[in-house]
Amino acid sequence: DANLTPEEKILEQITTAETEQRLITRRKFLAEKCAEEGLDRPGNDSLHRPNAWEFLVNKEYHLIWCNVFKAASTSWMYNFNLLAGYSPQFLKASKAVPVSLARQRYPRHSAEELAKYLNDSISFLIVRHPFERLLSAYRDKLEHSLPHTFHSNLGAHIVWHYRAR
Repeated sequence: DANLTPEEKILEQITTAETEQRLITRRKFLAEKCAEEGLDRPGNDSLHRPNAWEFLVNKEYHLIWCNVFKAASTSWMYNFNLLAGYSPQFLKASKAVPVSLARQRYPRHSAEELAKYLNDSISFLIVRHPFERLLSAYRDKLEHSLPHTFHSNLGAHIVWHYRAR
C-alpha cells in the first residue's frame, strides 16, 4: 500500500467500493430468494436442516466448508488437504482420491456437532450455476471417460437411446 501512487490508491479504493457494492447486492438477492422459498424462517423439513455429511470442519483454523461437487470442489479439497497437513508433493504423487484423504483428517460430524462448531468458525460454500455444474459433470464423467468403464458405457447408452436416428 505504501508503494502505490496516489492514482493507484484512488483506483484501489474505487475497486474495493465496487466489490463491496457487488457483495451487498448478492447478499440482498440471496436473502430475497431464500425468503421466496421460506428459508428465511425456522423450519424442521429437509430444506432447513443442514446435511452435515458434506461439511469439512477444520477445527485448527476455525473453517467449515460445505463441499458442493463441481463447484470449485477440486481446488478447495486441495486447500483443505493442505490445511490438514498433507504436503503439496504428497498430494501430487498420491493415487488416493482427494476426498478420501480429506475424510481421514476431517471426520464426518452430526448435525448437532456441526451446529456447535458453527458458533466460532467461518463457514462457507462455493456455488455455481446449475447448468454449468451439469455441463461440467457431463464432460467430466461422460465425454472424457475412459473407454469401457461404467461412465463410458452409460454415455454410450444415453446417446443410443436419445439421439435421433
